[in-house]
Amino acid sequence: MKKNSALFGENVPPSCSYCTYNGNLDGRPACLQGLKMDEKGQCRGYFYNPLLRKPRTAPPLNTQDYSPEDFQL
Repeated sequence: MKKNSALFGENVPPSCSYCTYNGNLDGRPACLQGLKMDEKGQCRGYFYNPLLRKPRTAPPLNTQDYSPEDFQL
């Protein structure tokens, strides 16, 4: 059986904004366990939750580079 790949890649840098224990989803992170990150950016209570991540916006499509003939079969 094949292992499922990670949703946003294997090497996700730790961030309180997408930690399971983040209690404030609107703005500044608030840890439900009362923990803080150390100087190295690590937290012993950090648990990654991929559903809290916000996807990047898509770059704008430059339509001036294409003509209607480019989209015909």
